Parts: sequence; C-alpha cells; structure tokens
Amino acid sequence: MDAWEKIAEEKIRAAQEAGVFDNLPGKGQPLRLEDFPFEAEDSHLAHHLLRSGGYSLPWIEFGQQIESERLALRRVLREAGGSPQAQAHFLRQIAALNQQILEYNIRVPHPTFQRRPLDGQAELQAALQPPKA
Repeated sequence: MDAWEKIAEEKIRAAQEAGVFDNLPGKGQPLRLEDFPFEAEDSHLAHHLLRSGGYSLPWIEFGQQIESERLALRRVLREAGGSPQAQAHFLRQIAALNQQILEYNIRVPHPTFQRRPLDGQAELQAALQPPKA
C-alpha cells in the first residue's frame, strides 16, 4: 500500500468512526447493480438480459477466474506445508497469474477496473499465514 492509499484509508476509517456515513440515502437497501455508469446506452438492454440470465461480461468472468486461481494457489501452498520447492512453484504460478492480470487490464472497459500485478512475496506471506476462522 502506497502513502496515498494509506492516507485515504485512514481518512475513510476516521469518517466511519465519526459516523459520517451513518445517514446516507439508501443505507440498508440493496445496491442497484443494474446501474452501471460505464455501460454504453445502446447496450444497456443486452447487459440487463445477460445479468438476468445469470451471465456476466467476459472480462468480469476473467477477473473472477484470476481471483479464484490466486486463492487456490494460496490454499495449495498451505496444504503443501510451505516447503522451499512449493514456495518456488508458488512464485512461478504468481508470475504466470501476473501475465493474466496484464491481459485482463487490456480487456477492461475503463482503467478504474484494472488490477495491480500481484507482489509475489506479499502473496507468499499471506498464503503461509494460518487461515482466519
């Protein structure tokens, strides 16, 4: 996390503790996920039909696949006991996943949806931590 992100997180946390977000309109109501600000007007109906049928856009499914694979890699490393060979394999797999993240970033319709490449060492440390109950 860089300095700007840390400052933003601290300000958000302070605002939450001060109750700034307690009386926002729509609090406690489900999000209207059918409203997508980056969606072209002429494709709204098509996207609505996809979502209603339980489908999503290919780039969204690709992002979900990347996240699932990241979590599976962590689980496999934990189950392997974190041996040096398993760690080396894990880091190679994270590098391959970073290639997929680059491809994902090309597919997304807007830069706000892009993902940062994974930090192999940070992922390794997170994977070796005992799972939270």
